[in-house]
This record gives sequence, structure tokens and C-alpha cells, in this order.
Amino acid sequence: MMGQISRLLGALLLLSACASLPPTAAQDSRPIAELPTATQPFVAANGGGFEASEPPDDWWRLFNDAQLNSLVAQALARNAELRVAAAHLARSQAIALEAGATLDPRLALSATAVRAQESAESYLLPDKLPVENLADGGLRLSYRIDFAGGARREIEATQADVEVSRAVLRAARIQIVAAVVMAYLDSCSAGHQLALSEQALGLQQQNESVTTRLVKAGRLAPLDLPRASGSTAQSLAMLPSFRARQQLAAFQIATLSGHPAAEYSPAIASCRQLPSIMRTLPVGDGASRPR
Repeated sequence: MMGQISRLLGALLLLSACASLPPTAAQDSRPIAELPTATQPFVAANGGGFEASEPPDDWWRLFNDAQLNSLVAQALARNAELRVAAAHLARSQAIALEAGATLDPRLALSATAVRAQESAESYLLPDKLPVENLADGGLRLSYRIDFAGGARREIEATQADVEVSRAVLRAARIQIVAAVVMAYLDSCSAGHQLALSEQALGLQQQNESVTTRLVKAGRLAPLDLPRASGSTAQSLAMLPSFRARQQLAAFQIATLSGHPAAEYSPAIASCRQLPSIMRTLPVGDGASRPR
């Protein structure tokens, strides 16, 4: 009897717990692009340093950095991936042009001219026939009739391949330019940190020198000297990491520009200040068709 009561109480507690759970929110099965919030402006009116206008095709020029512009121009002209994508686009366009020409009317013109002498025996004549000039000409017009629509579908398929190749080229261009800009900004950031660390190192070395003299004069405790030396050594140990970041960025930009990594530009490592955009940054509305 006690077991039945305990089981009944357990069932009642379970039912009460289930009843206290909040109802499950209904999930919207619509695609994200069809949600009402997807059509709202990407940037609010009070977005600060951003605006909803479309960025220009040469958006990297917003940094107003001549060296960055030169590096991007080299990458766009020499990058192997971009050349491959451009070749695929040219091939797709040629195939589409060839497929579209299959439904065009074709006009063929033929002409022949010969100088011959026919046999007199074929005409049962005793004397030779004179030599004659024989000419023949013709004009032929042909047109392919696409009853089942197979040629039209083939043309549409080749045109779709052209659009795909064009999108691949556009995406590769965006990725290459973005990689060059990111590597350059990382190099400038590392150079800026390197400059600050070198300034801090100079001050710490001066502090270490002053501390050494004061310890020798008995004005400071001997324990102050290891502290000053440790700060100097710590700052000195950070410098190679910043130089390595700049060298890595130079290697990346050289590779993206179609050069061996050893042919990197030393000017990339000379950047000591991050380029800044002196205007509101256009980010687009997120829904416009990419150009």
C-alpha cells in the first residue's frame, strides 16, 4: 500500500513539473532572406562611423595609402588564382558563344573553275574537241530547327556556366584583395607595436642604468637591480615576435602577388603606423547584388 502511494505521489510530481514548463516557442521555418528583419537597413541611422551606402569596387583606396594601393594592383595583375579564374571565364564565354551560334543561319558559298578537254570519242566524233573553261558556283543557306528545345537548353546551360565563372572570378578577386589588405594591416600593426616596444625598451635601459648607479652608490637596495634588468629583458624578448609578424606578412603579400616568398618587398616592413579611414565606412545594406 505504501509503495502504491509513493508511486502515485511520484507521478503527480512529474505531471506538475511538466505542467510548469513554458510552452515551446514556434520555430519560423522561413528562409532567413525572407524574414522581415532581413529587409531592414544593415546599419542604423545612428551607426556612428558606418553608413549603409555601397562600398566602391576599389574599397582599399579608402585607406589612402599609396603603398597599399601598389600592393593590391600587383596582386590583381599577377596572382595565379585570378589568372586561372579569368581563363575559366574566357573559356566559358567562348563555349557559350559557340553554342549560341548553332541556331544562327549559315550561308555557304562555293565556286570552282577548271580548264579541261573532253574526249571526242564519247561523242563519236573523229576530231579532237577544243579545250574549254568550265566554271561552277553555288549558294547554300541552312538553319537548324530546334523542335525539342535541346539547343535552347544547351545555350542556357552555357550561359549559366558563364555566370558561375564570373562569380568565381569575383569571389577570388575579393578574397585576394582582402588577404593583401589584412596582411598589410597586420604588418603595420606589428610595426607600430615594434616602435612602441623599442621606445619602452630605451626607457627601461635608461632606468636599468640609473638603477645600477644608485645600487652602487648605496641609494637603492640590490634587489632593485634584478627587477630593472628583468623588465628590460622582457621588453627585449618581445621585439623578435613583432619583426616575425612583419616578415610573415611580407611573405604572404609576395606569394599573393605571384612572386616567390624570397622576393618580398622590404618596404612592407617599414610601415610603423596603421592606415586609417578619414570618412564614414560604407558597408552596404547586405542585400544588394555583388558587382
